[in-house]
Amino acid sequence: MTVSKSSVAVAVIYISVFYNTLLAFVNGNIFSLNNAVVVLFDALCVALALALILFKKSLIGNQWMKVLLICLVLHLVACLVSLDFNVKFVRDILIIPIFIILGSVYCHLDLKRIVIGISAVVLFMGVWEAVSVESFTSMFNIKSYYINTRGFSDENFWNQDSNLFVSGTRPGDRFVPLFDIHRVSSAFLEPVSLGNFAVFLVIFIPAFWYENNGKGNYFLVFSAIATLALSDGRLAIITSIIFLFLLIFEKGIRPFRVYILWFVFVPAIAVSIILDWDRGEDNFTGRIAKTAYKLTDLNLLDLTLGNITKAPSLFDSGLLYFVLSQSLLSVLLIFNALFSTKNKGGKEFNGYTLGLILYLSFSMLISYSFLSIKTAALFYFTYGYLLERALRKRYANEQTA
Repeated sequence: MTVSKSSVAVAVIYISVFYNTLLAFVNGNIFSLNNAVVVLFDALCVALALALILFKKSLIGNQWMKVLLICLVLHLVACLVSLDFNVKFVRDILIIPIFIILGSVYCHLDLKRIVIGISAVVLFMGVWEAVSVESFTSMFNIKSYYINTRGFSDENFWNQDSNLFVSGTRPGDRFVPLFDIHRVSSAFLEPVSLGNFAVFLVIFIPAFWYENNGKGNYFLVFSAIATLALSDGRLAIITSIIFLFLLIFEKGIRPFRVYILWFVFVPAIAVSIILDWDRGEDNFTGRIAKTAYKLTDLNLLDLTLGNITKAPSLFDSGLLYFVLSQSLLSVLLIFNALFSTKNKGGKEFNGYTLGLILYLSFSMLISYSFLSIKTAALFYFTYGYLLERALRKRYANEQTA
């Protein structure tokens, strides 16, 4: 029996989202794992995606392959300047262009159906975790998984009575009053990624509202609301609300969308300095304050060409992490390619793109989770899918005009 490339593409998406869930089960119930296994699965997803796009053409494929090659050259320069190398940073620069091209090549797939399937699994596991955290953590010992595979130590988990991720429980009340439960992580194993997935659903739904499977719209809306509430992701909720409000004015915002990251980042840093936010607190304001502080430790060469050695210490500042691990030139190139108004992809694409830039702008203030393949695969595959489909439709209309 032959397996079609389309089936492999669907499998890559599902594996990217859920492989950590599978590995956590193996680690907790069969045998202990280490970081090498996680790296292998991550690399497998990227390698399969690359293999699927190498010999298939799309309207945006050449552009994004050029972006990828330029970024790889700039990364090589950053390595030479820093006299250092980290394979994870190479993977980081691959993931955005490769999954965009994958989405463009396989824009014939029923993506809405795929996302509904993923949402069903995520929602089921989220409710399971919320209702019976003991049985959930006995099946997926999240604490053990992150200690064995991510270099965490037992001391990193402030709540020694919990087998959840370190941020699964936190002092103080929930942002969303939802019974008396912890911050749910579901299949993503940590709440931030579940919040990121919820944001993905919020920006995905308007773009695919008029697609086939109209009944699925209501399930997706319910899933988005439920995952936002379960994850108790403050930034995810705020990002979603701002997106839904600004979506009304998307056409007027469109010429400025490539600058939104800087409209968010620069004022946030300025406010943190003016108000003297405490960088010792591990919360939203504390992480922005840390970013402002760490900026003073960087020189112009670090920011322009990157600094591979300093980048790993900036995990709680996504933008600085991305700039230092790749170079400011690479970041500017990627954001210009993503959000330039030259990408005329139609109403659905433009709405989705507004959501993506808002998500990146807020997420990059406090973490580098935007590069986690668990959600990045979905975000960038959908971007390429929508743009390619719109361009093909326009090309077909021009040919018949």
